[in-house]
Formats: sequence, structure tokens, C-alpha cells
Amino acid sequence: MKGKKRERQKNKGLKRTLALALAVFVLLSLTEAPRILASSGNSTEPHSGAVAEQSAAEVRDQTAGTQDGAAGTPGGTEGGQAADEETEENERQAGSSGNVQDEEQADGGGTDGGIVEYLPQALPEGLTVKAWTDAGVLPEDVYLEVEQLPGEDQNSRYAEALRASGTDADGFMLWDIGFYDAAGERVEPAGGSVHLEIACSGLNISEMDTASLSLRQMAETESGIAVQSVADTSESLSGNIAVDGETVHAAFTAESLSVFALTWSCNPEGGTARALGSVRAARPTAQMRAGHEKYVEKKEDGTYDLTLTVSGMAGTATSKAELDVVYVLDKSGSMNDGLGGGSKKTRREAAKDAIDSLTAALASNQNIDVRFSLVTFSGSDGRWDRAWNDSEVAVDWTGDTRRITSSSGPSANGGTNYQAGLRNAKELLASARSGALTAVIFISDGNPTFRYDENGYTTGTGSSDLLGYNLQAAKDEAAGLGTNYFYTVGVGPKNNYSKLRDLKDAAPENTTKAFYEGTDEASLNAAFDDIQAAITTMLCSDVTIADTLSGHVQLTGIAAGNPASMTVAVRDGEGNVVVSGENSVEFEGVTITARYDESTRQVILDFPDDYELKGGYTYQVTVNIEPSEAAYEAYRNNGAAYTDTGEPGTGPASEGQQGFFSNSDSSLTYTYNGEQINDSYNRPVVQLEPGTLVIEKRIEGLEGEALDYLRQNLKFNYTLNNGSLQEVPFSEFTWNQESGSYQYRIEACLRIPSIRPVK
Repeated sequence: MKGKKRERQKNKGLKRTLALALAVFVLLSLTEAPRILASSGNSTEPHSGAVAEQSAAEVRDQTAGTQDGAAGTPGGTEGGQAADEETEENERQAGSSGNVQDEEQADGGGTDGGIVEYLPQALPEGLTVKAWTDAGVLPEDVYLEVEQLPGEDQNSRYAEALRASGTDADGFMLWDIGFYDAAGERVEPAGGSVHLEIACSGLNISEMDTASLSLRQMAETESGIAVQSVADTSESLSGNIAVDGETVHAAFTAESLSVFALTWSCNPEGGTARALGSVRAARPTAQMRAGHEKYVEKKEDGTYDLTLTVSGMAGTATSKAELDVVYVLDKSGSMNDGLGGGSKKTRREAAKDAIDSLTAALASNQNIDVRFSLVTFSGSDGRWDRAWNDSEVAVDWTGDTRRITSSSGPSANGGTNYQAGLRNAKELLASARSGALTAVIFISDGNPTFRYDENGYTTGTGSSDLLGYNLQAAKDEAAGLGTNYFYTVGVGPKNNYSKLRDLKDAAPENTTKAFYEGTDEASLNAAFDDIQAAITTMLCSDVTIADTLSGHVQLTGIAAGNPASMTVAVRDGEGNVVVSGENSVEFEGVTITARYDESTRQVILDFPDDYELKGGYTYQVTVNIEPSEAAYEAYRNNGAAYTDTGEPGTGPASEGQQGFFSNSDSSLTYTYNGEQINDSYNRPVVQLEPGTLVIEKRIEGLEGEALDYLRQNLKFNYTLNNGSLQEVPFSEFTWNQESGSYQYRIEACLRIPSIRPVK
């Protein structure tokens, strides 16, 4: 609305009075305001407790005489009274809105001058704004307009600008103050400044630290929003702020008008209200590993089926992946509210059911060795508040699912301190198993309303986070989480927990992370199902298996022009073969191929580069092998003994058994989360097939000395495939009564193609 302007000529006495009034206003801007206790909020309810206050009126009264003296006017007290009377008269004549212009000729001559007062026609409840300029600074027929801007979510740019400027506050109010012409176009003063007085009531003064009150101008520039302090309770600025009862008064001068922010901090308990995250170092995370196995099965003919597998799952039944899961659960009072979406459950009950279901599913997974822990958090800054007490470890690391299910529905009370829950989660992660994958699942129904100060005491409004310091404290904690997975899950109406997305984003870049909205039972359960799938499967691509055979084994059935035969198969989560083929298979529209490279002695299973392993499926290649001649020779040269022991998970015929390793090295390479990973397989062993050769000799017609001579001088030789000659004296033959012959047994892992006597 356009204000009205009126002009009034004054005699010389009135001119002097007006000059005194101006002096009072200007010097009032330089007056130090008192420091008083206060807090944030919009409630107008009375608050108890002694509050040391000095009203803005008292500030003006105490400075009136000095201001008159500064103006060079005799009768300081009378001048101050005259100024007050003149001000009251101007206000009465101006009415509730409009502009008032006073013209006078300064003492001692000079040109005519004037002052224009501007009063907005409409103001937000509890707010009063007045402005003065010298005549000519603004065009005629302009009017003053004041708009109170809404909260943080709608004005995140201003909140971010305040944070970027280093503003340390728990709350703020925004007002857009400006001059407009008849066409509604914004007009800025030219050739002079604007003097303003703002009075704001309806704040929770008793909960404010009034010494922290500050008024900041937020001007739009090409590079963003520029923030400049124009008034506070200290003597460092020309503008000042004072508290009178439940009203905050600010008086200041500005060269232009824009958005202004009144900021404040809450009463600190035990320390400064500062959003500090933990500086403790994050725990190193275990590297993600795709499930893979290598094992042998011994056949009746003495050969072995050698199988190498890879799956889109974490761990295998014989080589379980270790997984440590931390639930971080909100137990604030609002968790007792209804979930919504037609459900009769409270948010607390729905969250408990989802946690219990996930716990049971993970515990029943045969491929993982899982442990759980539970952290609960809320928030309170009451009179008897103690440091670091907004969260507790309800259940320490355990494999007993009953301990989780009996504690996953805690009583709900208080506010929401994200930071507190994450601090305890970080402490638990520090004691996770060194080789375990870790997952943190953060569950809340609201945005953060509290945080810890630097001494561990709770600070914040308990109902809002206008400048985002509560969230920032939580994000600082999340940035130091050493975990493989970080999930934030909202429970209830999605508008209540919009900051959970920001919290998720704060986790380290190498963390697998996601944000879920559990607005009803179906979406909440779907979120936890998705989490279960994510932490038990791996979407790997660029997968290649390469197994280099050792010199102790060789593929069977290989002849000139006859390539090796290998079986490629895909099994489902139950172990059933979905598809199988010789040397290749078609699965999900792609070809998976096995081949043998004779030059490198490598068995290779290749996947298309852009193919991702499907969760819940196992891919494998199987090839038939047998001990080589080199294995038999090594056995003989080693005194009929093996040199190796089968490693874990390599099959009953190998694990813990003596034998020769089937491979010199084997590798599984794949890409996960943009990182190339190289894994190795455990090594199985093969044993040689014992061979028994019985040499029988029947001697007839010899007795006594003739037989003894023969026994002492007759020898037999046999030749190995490698050409070595072995000699056996007849004296080592034994008499077999049943067969009526002398016998010699060659029972060893030897291949003996021929035996002949030597005379």
C-alpha cells in the first residue's frame, strides 16, 4: 500500500526541537544495549526465572541529555522532553501508516531541508518498523513495505548464506524491507541513508541468549547473498539492539534496503552453543568381496573335477562373509505418533517390526556371519542435563537376535539429536571385526532439533533447526563414519524428515548409501528389503576368472586338434542349475564363455564387460584334471610324500588333506562401485592314485645251495616312463604259500609300463 505524506512548516523554536529529536535518534544508534538471557521460538507463553533487563525506553532516556548536548542545544533535559513530545505528536498525526515530511531551516541560515518518516500500512503480527530519510533521498509518493519471510525450508538460500558467513545461531527471522513506487517497482535511496527502528515481540526471550542477538542485512549480489551485520548488543557496530520485556528493539542506518535477518542463540548449558562434530578418526572399512569358491571333487577313475565359482552375493556357504550391522533408532516423543498411510501402528511399532524382520532375514542367510548392535537416541536440554547423554548403546555387538528384538521398541520421549546417535554408532564401529563388512541403518521420524555443544551438553530449540547447525553437527559425525553401507530411513510423513537425505549425502564417497521414505508399512518394509538385498549382494561387472594350472596336474582328454572340454553353468540361490553348456552358456541375453590357453596353462571364464552379476545367482566353470607325470616324480623324489595341504573351502577331498596344489595361482577380477578389485582363490590339492604291481616267480627243481645262489644273484629291473631304471634283487621276493610262488609288490604312486628280469 502507498503511504500518505504530509508537510508542516515550523517556527524557529520548533526547528530547534526537531533538530534535538534527530540528534536523539542518531546518538541512540551508538548506544550500547544491555546483555540479557534469552532463547528461541515463537511462543508468547510466559517464562519463569529472573531476567536482567534494560528497556529500550530506558536506553533512550539515559542518552537524551547527552544527545541534546551533542546537538549544541541548551537545556539538555528540557530538549529531550521536547523531542519526546515532538515524536509523539508526529506519531499521532501520522496515524497508523504513511509518510511524514518535516521541513526546517537550520539555525544560522542555509538552505531549506526536511525529514520524511515512513510507516508501512500493514505489518506482520508482533512487528513494528519505522524509517526516516532526508527529503530528496527518495522520490515522492514512495511507500514502505515489510514482509516476513517463511522458515528455513522455503529460504534455504538465506540460511546457507548465514552459515557461510560464519553466523553461529540457533534461530532466525527474516524480513524483506523495501520502498516501492506507485507502479510497485522497488526503489532504493539515492544520495543518503535510511534510519530504521524495528521492534519484534512474541519471541521466547527467557530461552534466548540475548547477548547473541544480531541483525544482519542480506543483499543480493551477482556472486550470491552478501551478509553484513548492522546491529547487535555490543558496542562494535553503529546500530544497536536492546530488549524491553518480551520485545527486541533494533535501531540502525542502512544505505539500501533488502532482506534483514534477526539471529539468536539459545541459552547454553555447560558450554557455547556450537555445532561441533566428532574429530575422531574413522575406522578403516573392510573391502567388499564378491562370493567365490574353488574346489575339487575326486572321481572314481582317479581324476578330479575342478570348479571355480563367482556370485553376486557377499560370501558363500563355505566361506561366509562377516557382516556387522548397527541400528541407530530414534526414540523421540513423536515416535509415539501414528505411522499414517492407513496403518494403525505407531511409528515406533512400525520401525520395530521392520528392524526385527531384517534381523531375522540376515541371521538366516547361510552365506554371512552376522552380528548386530542397537543405538537409541532422542534429545533433552533440561535443567539437570548431563553431558553426552542423548544416546545410549541399547545392545552391544551380539549374534543373538533375541537381544535385538527385545530392545527394538524403546519408550519414546524428548527431541531429536541425530549427532548423539551417530557418535555412539561410530564408537561401535571402532570395535567391529577387522575383516567384517559394516552397515549403519539410521531410522528417524523427524529432522534434528538438538545437538551437542563442545562440552557435550545438549543445545538447540527442541523444535527447529533454522540455521541448520543441528544437521551440520550430525553431518560432521556422518562424514567420519567408517562403514561400507550407510542408510537413512524416514518413518511417517515424508515432510517431517527431509534432512535425512542430507545426512545420507554426508557419508564418505566410498560408502554405499541410500535414503528411504517409509510413509506407510508397505514402503517401510520395502525399504528394509532393499537394504537386505544391498548388503548381501554385489553388482559386479567386468568379471574374469583365470586359473593357472600347476605342473602337478593336466587337463584330461586333450589331444592334437581336440580342445579342452569345460562345463559352464549358472545356479540359483537354492543351488539348482538354471542353465548349463559345454564351453559357453547363454544367460540373460549374454554369452558367458570358458576357454583354455595352452601357452599359459590357464582356465579362463569370461563375462561381457558391461554385464553385472545377478544377485542370488552363482556362475561356475568346471574342468576335469588328473595328476601329471611331474606329480609322480615329485612324490618319488620327496620320499613318497606330498608337499602341500589343501586350503579351507576346497572340498572334502582337499581341505586339510596332503597333496599337490592344483594351481600355481588363480585370480578373480571385477569392478565394483567404480573400483577394480583383484581377488585370489584358495588352492585345492590332488593326491596321486596308488598303483600296485605284483611280480610273481615260481622256481621249480632247485633246492638247497642252488636255490640260495639264485636268490642271491637273480635281479629284476623295471623302467619308469621318464627312462629311469629301477633294480630289485630276488632276495627281496617273499614266498606266497597260497599261490606257490615268490612275489614282489611294487605299491606306490608310480606309473610302471614294463618289468623284465635281468640275468
